[in-house]
Amino acid sequence: MEVKKISKEEYEKLIPWEKDILAAYKNSYLHMTGSDFLKVAEIYKEITGTALTRSQMGCNTCRLNALRKLGEMYSNYKDAEKEKKPRKTRTKKLEVNNDGE
Repeated sequence: MEVKKISKEEYEKLIPWEKDILAAYKNSYLHMTGSDFLKVAEIYKEITGTALTRSQMGCNTCRLNALRKLGEMYSNYKDAEKEKKPRKTRTKKLEVNNDGE
């Protein structure tokens, strides 16, 4: 199953919960208030096109799985953006001869 890619707008909506989303994705750890999860669940619905059911909203495993899915998409977007931007290189200092030449 291919992971859906998120848009820049969707990525920016998730930024306030970056720490929580990435913790769920990378460490399978979830600690989020109910009100915050409701906001993230709305964004999840926009991105995936599938709303979480009432029973899924009350199930900690389901909540974790939803955040892990978002975390994977978020992380993939972030990595793709890093690859797009060229790295800035420092200019090297000129070597100076001690002879004064």
